[in-house]
Amino acid sequence: MFTDLLLSLGLTATEVKIYELLLEKGGLSAAEITKEAAIKRGLVYYALQNLQIKGLVLVTEGKKQRFSVAEPEKLQVLAEDKKREADRLQERLRDEMPRIASQFNISTGRPAVRVFEGIDGLSAAIADSLSADPVKGIKAYVDTTSVEGELAVINKEYVKKRLKKEIPKKIIVRDEPATRAFFKAQGTSSLTEVRYLTNFPSDVETGIEIYGATVSFLTLTAEKKIAVLLDDAAIARTLERQFDFLWSQAKT
Repeated sequence: MFTDLLLSLGLTATEVKIYELLLEKGGLSAAEITKEAAIKRGLVYYALQNLQIKGLVLVTEGKKQRFSVAEPEKLQVLAEDKKREADRLQERLRDEMPRIASQFNISTGRPAVRVFEGIDGLSAAIADSLSADPVKGIKAYVDTTSVEGELAVINKEYVKKRLKKEIPKKIIVRDEPATRAFFKAQGTSSLTEVRYLTNFPSDVETGIEIYGATVSFLTLTAEKKIAVLLDDAAIARTLERQFDFLWSQAKT
């Protein structure tokens, strides 16, 4: 009758057979279901239990328990549950896709370039570093003058998630009162270490993050918000060594 639909809603083949039998015959006992459906008694009881949990079958107590189909609207609840599950899966896949793509490119030895545009794309690019190894962490150059407006809101949420994941981050910025005031306002955390360099370029409206085999370049201007993520272990390693040298020269 409705086998394909019921299977799509997550019922097993045995549950479908019993549900359709009850839908056609009305209330039946477990023994009658076993006989009519030609299914072993143990499997019948197991399937009936699951159908009750799903809200699709009702049981009437008496000399003999009798089972009947619940209101058909209960199927709509199952469909809504499946939709929510699919939405969660899609969201998880979207979050993990950058890591999967990165691992694929690393294993094949092929560098990959990912481009993100607009404020939503920038948000996704920034969130990509949340996949960083909690031991190695993230190394970054930041232009604090660009962290304002919508980007400031995105950054605030990003920092919360990073700290929750316990991912450490080292940041190099220009040594000037404005940058020191910026990070003082951000509060302190053992997972965020900032060092300052005299005469380091400022107002470049660009940020760089290095994590794992990925280098993220963020261009942040009023006219253009774009992120380019480059997945290449050799390039990431070279930039990381340059960062480490500058880190050794910077002041706390």
